[in-house]
Formats: sequence, C-alpha cells, structure tokens
Amino acid sequence: MFIINTVSHYIYYILITINFIISYLTWKYIETPFRNKNIVSKKSIILYSLILSFIFITIGSYVRYYSRNDSSEIKIFKERIPVAYRDFLFSYQDHNNKKYQCNPDGGCMIGNTKKNPEIVLWGDSHAGMLRESMDNTLTILNKSALFYTFPGCPPSLNIKAIHDFKNNCHRSNKIILENIIASKTIKTVILAARYVQYLEGTSFDNQEGGIETNKWHVKFRPISGNFSEDERKKQVGKSYLDIINKLLNADKKIILIYPIPEVGYHVAHTLYKIIMYNHQDKLLPLTTSYNVYNNRTTTIRKLFDPIDNNNIIRIYPSQIFCNSFMKDRCITHDNNLIFYVDEQHLTIHGANLVTNELAKYLY
Repeated sequence: MFIINTVSHYIYYILITINFIISYLTWKYIETPFRNKNIVSKKSIILYSLILSFIFITIGSYVRYYSRNDSSEIKIFKERIPVAYRDFLFSYQDHNNKKYQCNPDGGCMIGNTKKNPEIVLWGDSHAGMLRESMDNTLTILNKSALFYTFPGCPPSLNIKAIHDFKNNCHRSNKIILENIIASKTIKTVILAARYVQYLEGTSFDNQEGGIETNKWHVKFRPISGNFSEDERKKQVGKSYLDIINKLLNADKKIILIYPIPEVGYHVAHTLYKIIMYNHQDKLLPLTTSYNVYNNRTTTIRKLFDPIDNNNIIRIYPSQIFCNSFMKDRCITHDNNLIFYVDEQHLTIHGANLVTNELAKYLY
C-alpha cells in the first residue's frame, strides 16, 4: 500500500478487521490441521521448524551485515534508490558526531573553546538542532558559546510539562538563568524552542494530510494551582516573557528565534516513498501551507511582537523557509538537500540557513 499522508484512523480500523479475518482463516485452515498428528507428524514439525529457523536466521544475518554501518531503517534499501536521488535522500543524516566539552552545570562549549564564552544558546531540542551549525559558525568567527539545550524544555520559569513530576525543567532553567545573569563575559543569549506546542498543548496538523505521528505532545502548566485552559495558556506565555525580561534587565542582548515551521510528516521518509513510487512530477517539491503556519503561531507572535527593547533581535525562520522559493508555501528541501530530520527538527542543512541569519548579529 502506498500512502503519502499520515494513515487515518479509518484505515487502521480496516487493517485491524482484515487482520482478524486472516487470523481466523489461518487458525482454521493452517494451525488446526497442523496440530492434527494424523496429518503432520512430530518428526515433520521438527524438520520444518529447523528449516524455517535456518531461513530466517540467514535472512536476518544478511540484512544485519548489509546495514551494519547504517543508522536509519531506510538505508537497508539504499541500493534500490535511484542514483540521482541517493545523496539527496540521505542528506538529512549529515552531521559530524563531535563530542563537546561540558561543564558540571550542564553547559557545553561550542566554537573556539579556548576563549571565554560570550554567547549562550538556550532552549529545547529545536535549539539543540542549531548546535552543530553554530559550532561551525563560531569557530570561523573565533568566538565561543555555551549551549543549554534540553528536549521538551523551553526557556521558562514556574511552569512544567504535565508529566514532569519533579519540576526538572523549571529547576534546570532557574540555574541556567542565574549563571547567565552572574556571568560577566556572557553578552548575548540566543533563545529557541517549540514555543507553540508547549503553550497550545497540541501536535501539528498541516491540514493537507500530514498529521504529526508522535502523540507524545507536551503541554505545559504552572507548577502549582488549578487553572482553566485559557488561564493556563496565559501563565505559560507569561513565563516565556519573564525569562526575556529578566535577561533584558540584566543588560543581555537577546536573539529571539521565532517558531520554526512544522511539517506534519517525516520529511525524508515521505520523500523516499514519493521517489520510490515515481511520483516526483506530481508531489515534489514537498511543501506546507504558509497560512497554516501563520494561524498556528498567532498566539506566540502576539506575545513576542510587542516587546520593545533595543537589546532584542528577532530571527524569523518563516522568512527563510516560507515564501522564499514558492509563494504561500514553506519548503522542506531544495534540489540537493533536505532541511528537516523528521516532522519538525531541522537538519544541519536547515540549521545552516537559520545560523546564517544569526551570524549577522554575532560579530
């Protein structure tokens, strides 16, 4: 079955029904006769079991050997991919596997690690995806930075994820903020996170069939107290602003990265299906709606736009990925490179586009 978009619940129900029908038929016409000793002897069962085991072990060993250096499941099919698209499809895995020098408080160094850090990169996994690109850029600029990036933990105070029973995100952010404010060398703080999801508490639907498959979405709420949904959102938004205001009051320059466009489906896997089923002419380039992005990020823009301070610089990823190559569309790749690792995280190539904008303010 060839399905580009996320599989709907209805298709799942149909597949489950078919599974039950096939299970019944195999039980009645294969398993039941197989258990009849008058039809199949014990000796035959042992012989067939050994033969089948040998076949499965041989196939498994071959696949394991063939893909021993490949970290992604689709690399097993590497030889099936047309040569013209091979480098393109696997560009989403490009990275340097560098190990970073980290401090006991969790901050790790990037750039020229021999120099005192002047910059901090702070945020969740969206910020984390900028780390390698920032490392390369800062090395060229002969500057250093600390990065504090934790999955599912935006720069915030006094709020927590629904599942965060120990308030780990709040406690970590409190220490990070204290370290930044106390530092005499840190002048610039780069903030990046999936702000929309934590505030709205919903996964992404691109309204064109791409629905984020990871149902573990993160909704944040105040550490204590019971709030209505509207009040919960206000408190989360206030927490974002509190961090920004505390940094500004400490005379730190802030580079605030607005929401990165989400996609709704795994970009590389979807491109793989499109290419392997020869639908390039119909379905490429793979893009999403700019209007959907605008609607999704309205609350965050209304929160951040009114901040009036000469020490705040705004980076708009939507101006990089949307309306730049196609009107009213946000791209996920170009002719040579893929910009997303999955449904929402940038590859090194996508991160480079954002870092190129950042670099203008790091001199």
